[in-house]
Amino acid sequence: MSFWRPAIQSLHLGLERFRRNINRNRRIQSILIEGEECNEVELLGKGAFGTVVLVRAKNHSEKQFAVKILSTRRNQTFSATEVYFLRLLPPHENIIRMIEMIKTPDFYQVVLEYATEGTLSDKLVENVPMKAKIAQYFFKHLIEGLSCIHEHGIMHNDIKPDNLLITRQGDKEILKISDFGLSMLFRSDKSERILHYINGTDAYNAPEMYSRSFRGPPIDIWAAGIVLIVMLTTKEPWSKAVRTNRSYLYWIVGEQGIWEHIDDFSLDFIKTILQFDPAIRAAIPTIKQSPWYRHDFNTAS
Repeated sequence: MSFWRPAIQSLHLGLERFRRNINRNRRIQSILIEGEECNEVELLGKGAFGTVVLVRAKNHSEKQFAVKILSTRRNQTFSATEVYFLRLLPPHENIIRMIEMIKTPDFYQVVLEYATEGTLSDKLVENVPMKAKIAQYFFKHLIEGLSCIHEHGIMHNDIKPDNLLITRQGDKEILKISDFGLSMLFRSDKSERILHYINGTDAYNAPEMYSRSFRGPPIDIWAAGIVLIVMLTTKEPWSKAVRTNRSYLYWIVGEQGIWEHIDDFSLDFIKTILQFDPAIRAAIPTIKQSPWYRHDFNTAS
């Protein structure tokens, strides 16, 4: 019997690993949300940090939720951060709402409101830029959401079209900021602290992030400016805001780039946001008072 014991132990170990792998990749068959049984409808997305599925109430088909499944073992810090900041933030029209969180030994199941229209990226058709009035409409939603986030001492740290959801409410589309897994507190006890840890997405990161010493709010403002360029051109202006990047260098010295396709009125506004020096970069109060932000694009210029 002792001869077979190592082989049997090895078999049991293999079966256990197989079971864990199945559990790790399993999606939701049924889940209880707000006292109602809900069933999975479809897979909405899958990334490095987890899976998002659409579920629908069994007895009320109009009730739909997005459930983000985050591993409690892999990327534990990311998962805990996402849940922490979603709980910390108050309800706001332009921030995705967490309805509840269900914790199992292996997963966080984060129940979110379902954004019916997908992401801002889904709204962007290649080589078909948004009209200025539509870009302004979504940009205002983004700034309102960021204003709430910053008021609570939080830096989102990964603003980009993939993390901006669109949902329909009546005849209107509403932009909602989501994905708080990389967020950080930049203020606590009314005292602001300087940040040093680089993450986010290079194409949307502000240049001071690469100096490893920066304030929180100007980082999100810079990223919002990049999002506005993407809405108006369908393209990111550069891959990284460093002087060794030719496209970014062209921006600094005033040469032409993808931004040459943006009207002068909008481009002048963007330049106040994409300032190299965060001390003179437009802050949210300045942005809200700017002529571009307050302009009615439904009227003739």
